[in-house]
Amino acid sequence: MIEAPGDEESPGAGIAAGLPGDTYWMEGHDGQTVAIIPSEQLVVVRLGLTPAKLGYRPQIMLAALVKALR
Repeated sequence: MIEAPGDEESPGAGIAAGLPGDTYWMEGHDGQTVAIIPSEQLVVVRLGLTPAKLGYRPQIMLAALVKALR
């Protein structure tokens, strides 16, 4: 089973945000992310910079996007 994205501080944060369990996640520097959700036929790439010290968590934004596209 693949766990929806979280982070080192809160594994499973993606499931808590409402993301499908088949979500794959890659995190880059300062908020750059790639999310792949096969069940939704969706790939989301975020290239914006948000300093880590601001505590940005993209799971909520991605969950809202999935919900809007359904």
